[in-house]
Amino acid sequence: MSKWHYQLMKRCFDGTDNYAVHEYYVMDGEDAWTNDPVTLDGESVEDVKEMLHRMLNDIDKHGIKTLVKGCF
Repeated sequence: MSKWHYQLMKRCFDGTDNYAVHEYYVMDGEDAWTNDPVTLDGESVEDVKEMLHRMLNDIDKHGIKTLVKGCF
């Protein structure tokens, strides 16, 4: 069984350090995340607000994960 949360990740994008929110999965003790950042969308303004609220809560709870240490 897998569980997921929103995860703020520091990564190198086009030669520049960059932050983006990804879906982060813990499956049987293994960590995985989406290759592309999540998009912010919904069927209503309230849906978008709820998604933002969940993202902010997860960032506060789980912090930042670094994919690479600085760009080369």
